[in-house]
Amino acid sequence: MKNRIGIDIGGTNTKLAVLMPEQAPITAIFPSGQDPVRSVHELLARFFDEQHLDAGDFSEIVLTGQRATFIRGELLGIPTRIADEIRSIGLGGLYLSGLSEALVVSMGTGTAYVLAQNGECRHIGGSSLGGGTITGMASRFLGVHDYKELCDMAVRGNWRKCDLMIGDLQGGTGSSLDGDLTASNFGQIKSDATDDDIAAALFHIVFENIGVFCHFALRDCPVRNVVLTGALSENPLIEDCFDIFNRKTEIFNLRVQVPPHSAFAPVIGALL
Repeated sequence: MKNRIGIDIGGTNTKLAVLMPEQAPITAIFPSGQDPVRSVHELLARFFDEQHLDAGDFSEIVLTGQRATFIRGELLGIPTRIADEIRSIGLGGLYLSGLSEALVVSMGTGTAYVLAQNGECRHIGGSSLGGGTITGMASRFLGVHDYKELCDMAVRGNWRKCDLMIGDLQGGTGSSLDGDLTASNFGQIKSDATDDDIAAALFHIVFENIGVFCHFALRDCPVRNVVLTGALSENPLIEDCFDIFNRKTEIFNLRVQVPPHSAFAPVIGALL
């Protein structure tokens, strides 16, 4: 029986995945080109070459992502169809996490929030904060245009040298607000803050606000699980920035996790 291949064509990256019986998913990620049709043809040929695969091994290509609608007909002689992106995000997040219900967050150029439960995947909102925010601000304010370089800087940096914490405003005990919470992102940039610290704070402002959005999204919902997916979910700062949402259960009451292959959740979900 032939396999199927999934392709998620995003604004920044194009992700490919193949689900093999009793094996880990075969995945690859490439920068998206300006011309989606030409780009996907080239990336697919490259993927086959690197994975030692052949077009004849596949019966279908399942497309998802905002730019999937540019593709018409066959790719390298393989029939194509488009899978609903929201359903792909939700199913992919549940499949990778092993959960039966969750708020699945797709963190790409922007951020989408999908409530997956009872066999349904519902888009409950989105945010323009995402990877595009981070790279755009880094390019303008730090002069850094390479994402890997930016990540390396952020790992060396300390976002706490840039943010104003509620504890910084408190004179002692007695406040009803937790001092570990952020009062203002970039609200207190210290004089010895480096570009590395600024880079870390750029990631933190996006990650922290995504976490707050999750809290508000589930405020009147019994679902407590949050599954982080998309390219940003594999960033090395993700655990540190989201730690407070797991730790402060009395405030947020969330269970946040990043499953294996999290960057490929939507494209894997398209194959389910």
